[in-house]
Amino acid sequence: MFSLQLQFTVSVYSFSIQFQYSVTVTVTVTVTVTVTVTVTVTVTVAVAVTISVSVSKPLNL
Repeated sequence: MFSLQLQFTVSVYSFSIQFQYSVTVTVTVTVTVTVTVTVTVTVTVAVAVTISVSVSKPLNL
């Protein structure tokens, strides 16, 4: 679904712990964007159903 590119350079053990924290924050932002797109599609389908009910009322009259 989504592509992620990560670059890791192993030199000192102390530096590896500091780099891991920065990568974890970036992954959390990508998941939030995917959830927002799914909610927008659900709202568009609900509006289409409301238009169909309005047309049925004038036809009965």
